[in-house]
Amino acid sequence: MVIYLRLKGEFFIKRNSIVDQAFEEFQIECRLNGLGEDSIKTYRNCWIRFVRDMKISTLEQINTLTVKQYRSSLVGQNLSRHTINNYLRHLRAIFNWMLDEEQELLPPVKVKMVKAQTEVKDVYTDSQLHSALKKPLKRDTFVTWRCWLSANVLAHTGMRGATMIRIQWQDIDLTLRTIKLHHTKTNARIIPIADELLKVLFIFRRNFNPKPTHYLVGSAEGKTIGIRTLQQTMKTYHKSRGIETNSLHQYRRTFITDALARNVDTVKVARMVGHTDLQMVNKHYLAHQVEFLRDVVK
Repeated sequence: MVIYLRLKGEFFIKRNSIVDQAFEEFQIECRLNGLGEDSIKTYRNCWIRFVRDMKISTLEQINTLTVKQYRSSLVGQNLSRHTINNYLRHLRAIFNWMLDEEQELLPPVKVKMVKAQTEVKDVYTDSQLHSALKKPLKRDTFVTWRCWLSANVLAHTGMRGATMIRIQWQDIDLTLRTIKLHHTKTNARIIPIADELLKVLFIFRRNFNPKPTHYLVGSAEGKTIGIRTLQQTMKTYHKSRGIETNSLHQYRRTFITDALARNVDTVKVARMVGHTDLQMVNKHYLAHQVEFLRDVVK
């Protein structure tokens, strides 16, 4: 008999079977390979969902047909294609481990992804960018000036908001015109500063005289701010400038779209914004080859 328990929003299976034992071994293998607990938790939730939805009690029930039925079930739950494919990818990783010659717990199982829906991503118009990047007045508040700086950094580098809030002034070299990013998903990167952004940085530094250890888009005291604080203040800033859209990531999409429209090499764009899709290609370039990226910025 299969018993499902719900605790703190998660389903847990209470039973003693080869299904549970197999997944327990998988979790042990993940930990031995240095996988973090958050990632293991994601695998566990995906596995529990599959076992629960398909009423799996023995490994013999798992086959390509079972997976097809599960995929159809997920589609019927009105989940996004991205979410469905995440479930299926994690499930495939578990199956691949069970298929390993050392385990041989399953026969070959084919896990096919659902076709992703093509979505047209919004970008900021030239008019919206002009409004967002227009210099504030002397009498405007520090927060307004910080939002202006934030908009310029995002628009001229394509970086993520979460990356920007971790940058300190000591990471910026206005002479060499570079920004060093320490807190990216991959290794630290050095990116070039566009002409327009260089002017903005000089103006902001002249007006507020930040210390090297102050955060680039931090508080008036130079302390770090959270991403939600940034999003909220940018929302107010955008509205004050007649921009109804409030999306930090839209700056990133706009930057990438514009660079590709100018026929900038895809590899260069990926390097600039820190995409990992071309990670193997990136290994062929030196970490400090900043001049290689100069034509990505205006």
